[in-house]
Amino acid sequence: MLELLLAASVGVHPAPECPVQLEVRVENTQRHYRPRPACPIGFDSSREALRALLAHAGSDTEARLHLGRIIDYPWLSALLERAGGRTDNASVAKTLRAMPELAHLLPGWTITALSVEKVLVRNRRPYDAIVWITLARGPA
Repeated sequence: MLELLLAASVGVHPAPECPVQLEVRVENTQRHYRPRPACPIGFDSSREALRALLAHAGSDTEARLHLGRIIDYPWLSALLERAGGRTDNASVAKTLRAMPELAHLLPGWTITALSVEKVLVRNRRPYDAIVWITLARGPA
């Protein structure tokens, strides 16, 4: 609950599907960026919302992105489910990090770390998880 009180809205991205609330919170000295789509959004809307959100990074060379639940990004959920594989957190994180679509989602940033928790499984395939991504400025 305290985390929600410390998060500051920095705007709303008007995605065609629905609005995406853009939030930034500071933990210690690091900023954490969080998009909160009001409904599931597509790849282009995801990319544009993240571009708008990460514009608030200013000259920071690193950013911590809390993507939230993959199910809010059906294109990513479908890619993960198609990839199949093991369903433990480390394997799902490795699968996601290897997806070129995820790198293309964040132009101007490089993924330096990716972690997941609470992987959900359907038909023995992962399809949802909570995702955190650590980014560094630079080409994807």
